[in-house]
Amino acid sequence: HKTVRLTLENGQRVLVSTDALPDGKAGPRTRVTITHRGLTAAVDVGPRKEQWAARLGRLKELATG
Repeated sequence: HKTVRLTLENGQRVLVSTDALPDGKAGPRTRVTITHRGLTAAVDVGPRKEQWAARLGRLKELATG
């Protein structure tokens, strides 16, 4: 289990956690959990979820070649 804590320029805090999972059919797996704190309204959550999903999708592309 590894965790990174970040503070963004706007003061929002982000916690990124990774956990190794049992190997699946395609090999080793890792779970990544993002906790984005400091969002001021519920309407801000959807765009941030989309943003993090896109970034994690790109990370997966880089990791799997």
